Amino acid sequence: MGRRSGGEARGEMHPTDISVGAHEDSVRARVPDLVRHASVLQPRRPKVVFVDWAGTLSHSMFWSRWRETAPARWQRVQRRLFGDPTLVRDWMRGRYTAEEIVGLLATGDDLPLTGWVAELERSCCEMQLADASIRVLLPALRSIGVKVVIATDNMDTFGRWTVPSLGLLELVDEVLDSSRLGCLKDDRDPSGRSPFFHSWFAAHGIGPAESVLFDDGGQHAEELGIIWVPVTSERPLAPALAALLDLIRAG
Repeated sequence: MGRRSGGEARGEMHPTDISVGAHEDSVRARVPDLVRHASVLQPRRPKVVFVDWAGTLSHSMFWSRWRETAPARWQRVQRRLFGDPTLVRDWMRGRYTAEEIVGLLATGDDLPLTGWVAELERSCCEMQLADASIRVLLPALRSIGVKVVIATDNMDTFGRWTVPSLGLLELVDEVLDSSRLGCLKDDRDPSGRSPFFHSWFAAHGIGPAESVLFDDGGQHAEELGIIWVPVTSERPLAPALAALLDLIRAG
C-alpha cells in the first residue's frame, strides 16, 4: 500500500555484504531493550513467519515525489483515494487495476493519465525497506529452517512493480498479496475461516499456532490463532526479527 515513507536506500546492504552475526550485533547495539519483544514471541520455533508490508517492512508511499514537487496534487490523491475506504479495499481485493484507479483520481487534472501512471510506477519501483538489516535478518530466519512469507493487503502495483524492483522474492519464500488472492487478511468466509491465510496453511500442512505475524495491525490474525507481534514506531521490525532469531537459537 502507499501512504507511508522512509527507510533504507536500495542496494545499501545485501546478505553477502555482511555476516549475519556481526549485523545482529549492530541491531542490538541500536536497541538495548531488545528483550522486551520476547514475551510475545511464542512459540519459540515457529514454522512460518508472516511479515506485513506497509507500515512494517516499508513506510514508502505512492506518488512519493509529489509530496515535495506537487503538494496540491499530492493532497488531492490522499483525500480522494484514502478518504474512501471502500475504494482502497476493493483495489486491494483486485477489483481495480492501477490504471483504473488513476482514471478515477486524475479527473480534472492537467497531467495526462500516462504521467500519473508513470509516476505511480516509479514510486512503487523506488519503495524502500524500513531498515537495511531486513535484507540480512529475513534470510537468516530462512537459513535455520523457518519459512518467511510476506503477507500483505496490497494493490496490483505490488506484484507488478515493487516485488521485482526490490528483489523481494530473493529474501522470502513466498508473497501472499490480497490483490492476487482476491481477499483481504481480515476477510472471513461464512464459516469464519480466513480465505487469505487458511488456504496457505492447508497447502503447507502448518497450523496457525505454528506461525508468527509481524504487522502494524494484526488483530485479525490473533482471532485465527496466529501469534501477532505488533510493529510500531517504538517497536520496529528489525529488532523484533533479531529477537525471534535469539529465541529460536536459544530453543
